[in-house]
Amino acid sequence: MQDIEDLKPREPGPSECCGSGCARCVWDVYFDEYSKWETRKASGTLPLAEDTPAPSAVFARSEPNPAGCSSYLGSVVLKYVDFEGEEDDFGVVCPSDSKTPQWRESIAGNTPLTIQLPTADATTTNDAPHHHNLELVALNTTLGNTVDISQYSPGDVLELYAPNHSSVVSSICKHFRLPETRLVQLKASPFVSADCFPPWIPQRRNITVKDLFTYYVDVSSSAYIRKPFLSLLQKCVAEQHAPQRSALQRLCDQHKELQAEVSTTFPSLLDMLDAFGPYLGASGIPLAKFLEVSAPLRSRKFSIVDVSSVSESPPSTSFLLCARRIVHERRSSSSASTLVLPASLERRFEGHVSQSLFSALRINEPSTLWLRRSSFGASLIPRNFVKRPLMMFCGGSGIGPALSVLVAAHKLKQDLSSPSSSSQTPIPRWLMFSSRSFEEAEHILGEKSLVSNAVRGTCSRITVNVTRPEDHEQRNLLTMNDTTIHLVPGRIDAVIRNEAQEIYGMFHDSKAAILACGPSGFLSSTREALSSILFPVSAEDDSSVSEQQWTMSELNGDIVFEDWNQRK
Repeated sequence: MQDIEDLKPREPGPSECCGSGCARCVWDVYFDEYSKWETRKASGTLPLAEDTPAPSAVFARSEPNPAGCSSYLGSVVLKYVDFEGEEDDFGVVCPSDSKTPQWRESIAGNTPLTIQLPTADATTTNDAPHHHNLELVALNTTLGNTVDISQYSPGDVLELYAPNHSSVVSSICKHFRLPETRLVQLKASPFVSADCFPPWIPQRRNITVKDLFTYYVDVSSSAYIRKPFLSLLQKCVAEQHAPQRSALQRLCDQHKELQAEVSTTFPSLLDMLDAFGPYLGASGIPLAKFLEVSAPLRSRKFSIVDVSSVSESPPSTSFLLCARRIVHERRSSSSASTLVLPASLERRFEGHVSQSLFSALRINEPSTLWLRRSSFGASLIPRNFVKRPLMMFCGGSGIGPALSVLVAAHKLKQDLSSPSSSSQTPIPRWLMFSSRSFEEAEHILGEKSLVSNAVRGTCSRITVNVTRPEDHEQRNLLTMNDTTIHLVPGRIDAVIRNEAQEIYGMFHDSKAAILACGPSGFLSSTREALSSILFPVSAEDDSSVSEQQWTMSELNGDIVFEDWNQRK
């Protein structure tokens, strides 16, 4: 057992303080940690595991943790910068700044392209209080002459990095009591190891507070109802505001129970600051300490269903993306959430993961996003499957790659259309879609869908597995011209077993390929059900024979399973 004396912080050495009056000097960090250590020593207790900062992050005497850093507490030192001269002399960090490719890469994952969104249309404007449905979103983008549209293919993944909106950033800067144009420099504490500094924050470069919150910090997620930020906020609330301090202390002490109640309001950083900003002390929230518990702003991945050229002058490209839009009326489920976030209860929550995309759609003026392409599984999925019989099993947003196959097949059919080919037997394709609700299925596959022509012209059979029984009771069939969409209730594995004879016949007799895409749980249930149907275990053999047959089919490209949650 580690002794309390082993956790005693050491004093900074003479060469470890730059002496320039940083906003949070290394000595400030030392005295903070020394005060905590004295409290623990007086009480005779060691810190709990969840409260223990990473080794070497708080001047510990022990060696750095070889397994890596699990906490960034005590790692950030902030210095305010005053310059007289031109802005070029400052070397200000920005994601599009060619002088800082390492930070640009940490944001978007690779060298991004700048695009404009002069027009953007979604396929629905659902005003229901609760709406968690998938949508097909058309982005009409101006990429410029230097971009080769051929590098973007249906079935790929489009990564979009959208900076935080300027109005939100402006409000956050006011809560931190800092001018947006204030230049700061962020350094790693000399008492931490190299891997214990937040990797999404640029080190030793001058950056404005506005750019810091615009490009590097995720301000829209619910990460700020976690204990590290709540503890920081509770310390910054003035002592005379006892109800607010008590509410935060209660959330910290019982964070697992009360966090579930407060999370029904989906609070963002601005929600938390709006709720507690008026009660902060004179010094407000220290920016350096906040950055240690902040969340990084990341690029978001969307499946490309189709890509086409809109115009040549100026070069304009339309991306058809599959994304889940979340609209939720915030509600109070307890007195704790009402006390903590009264202001946020008046604002509608519109998602975290896809918020960057849909926020850009709501802006009237052109918006600048950063864009890059990455492969989803085998990038040649549409090309491999368009000319052969196919069964597609899709769960949730995994419908995107399946729709890209149908779009590619529809385009090929149009290119090869002729009087002689029109009489040929159509290629059988069966789409089985596990959907949350009838409205979602209608939105993706119905008459008003942006891919209705492709689905109608290439898919011979569609089965929608509705996971909400009430939706199945309301609607029985959704007719789309010549194609009938069959709605069935129940789990995907039960639906597959009910269609066992047809699935077995298509795979073994018609030589149909299988494409499955969706969350891990969906794929696991689908694989188990399909394996028992396609390769049943006989009395003479064991399960290893069935597994071998399945593996051989995967190697031959007859079965392709793509985990939507683990795409790269």
